[in-house]
Amino acid sequence: MTPEAAYIAGPGLQEVCETVGMPPVLGLGSCVDNSRILIATSEMVRARGLGDSIAD
Repeated sequence: MTPEAAYIAGPGLQEVCETVGMPPVLGLGSCVDNSRILIATSEMVRARGLGDSIAD
């Protein structure tokens, strides 16, 4: 959950983490808060910054 841990991520995630300055693991609170990551990744897909789907 720290940006310095990007080096242990896979190549694609590592590139994103290093470019954006984010950690490879995001703490999103309790299970009821997990919808936040779906909203964030959906917006990334919509902006064409993540691929064609959330799975990408």
